[in-house]
Amino acid sequence: ESELDSGIVVESELDSGIVVESELDSGKKIQKDRDDLEISQQSSVIRREGYCVTYGDCGGFPCISNTPAKSLSSPESLTILAEMCPHLQNQGRYCCDGVQAEIIKKTISAADILLKTCTIGKINLRAVVCDLVCSPNQSQFVEVSQYENFEDKSRATRTKYFLSELYSDKVYNSVKKHTRLMCGNFLRDCTKEQFFNFLGDNRWTKLKTDYEIGNHPPREDITLNSHEHITCIVNGAGYCQC
Repeated sequence: ESELDSGIVVESELDSGIVVESELDSGKKIQKDRDDLEISQQSSVIRREGYCVTYGDCGGFPCISNTPAKSLSSPESLTILAEMCPHLQNQGRYCCDGVQAEIIKKTISAADILLKTCTIGKINLRAVVCDLVCSPNQSQFVEVSQYENFEDKSRATRTKYFLSELYSDKVYNSVKKHTRLMCGNFLRDCTKEQFFNFLGDNRWTKLKTDYEIGNHPPREDITLNSHEHITCIVNGAGYCQC
């Protein structure tokens, strides 16, 4: 095995000829090893009420921090939470700081433009995003799936968000009439899967999220997020006439 000046390793094999491993492939292997390590560490994560898996801002991404939720001391941050995340405003402790509250406001405001006057849809959509970042019980339904080093810390670059089938149906139905705009598909409505894929990976969000929707938690330490939402009643179907 010889290493060239260009950083390319050439490994000779008797049966298969020559295998060339590039720096790009090596980088992918490092990322895979890092992801596998993260998965292996999930069993040591504290998952219970009042605990976070991320807290604080690390250059636009949430810092990994499996610690108890903390109080927000800034009046400005509390005002943002009351406006954007009213279902969380009386929790007292959160898994986000003031900088993250500002990021949430900017991110959600972009979606608000697309939903226009659909008040109920906006509230339900905001609740999903707010819980991902700020819920004091974040550790119960959010899992860090990819991360990278940042200064002297680690920051999450991708997460998994576990929520119930029923809850995801209700959120989707409340914004369904506007999914063409939200998913960038002007010819037909988005399916629920396409909508949540867009919600988790779009040009406004640096942190990417995979929404894991189901009827049962994948493991004993995971809880499916599901809470009371605001419904537009149309023959009991829960659709929003915006």
